Formats: sequence, structure tokens, C-alpha cells
Amino acid sequence: LAVQRKLLGEEDEDALRTQHDIAVMISEQGPDRHDEAEVLLREVLATRTRVLGEQHEETLRTQDSLSLIAFEQLHHIQAAEMYGGIMVW
Repeated sequence: LAVQRKLLGEEDEDALRTQHDIAVMISEQGPDRHDEAEVLLREVLATRTRVLGEQHEETLRTQDSLSLIAFEQLHHIQAAEMYGGIMVW
């Protein structure tokens, strides 16, 4: 990821996809890693929202991943709000 960012830039979609995928893999390692994954996903979401827009497929994919982490952390209201935002087209 660090090499991708250096060579391609912070806003490059391949680097963002790598960061997203790393965050998902981290979250799958268990609840004790969810905070770490959430930080990475929030970075991706902020960049994708700025560069691609709120309704872009990749932005929504990241928002979906964040909502799943919130749900797994028993933050059901936050997860529902995030997931509800994905459903609005």
C-alpha cells in the first residue's frame, strides 16, 4: 500500500482499493481489530467521496463495509443509518 501511494498518489483508485481490501481483511480477524479497520475505511470513504462522489459504486462499497463493522460492534443505529444512506439513489 505504501508503495502504491508513493507511486500512484493518495487518490489513485488502485491504492484506495488496496486500502479498502486490507481494512476488510483486518476486520475479519475479529472484533479486537474493528477499530483499526474502521480508521482505514473512513480514510478511503473520505477520499472516494471527494474524488468520485457520494453515489459512486466504490464509495458505496466502502460505506457498506463501514456499516457492517458498525453492526458487528453492536452499533445498530449507526449501521442502519449508514446502510440506509446506501439505499437512497
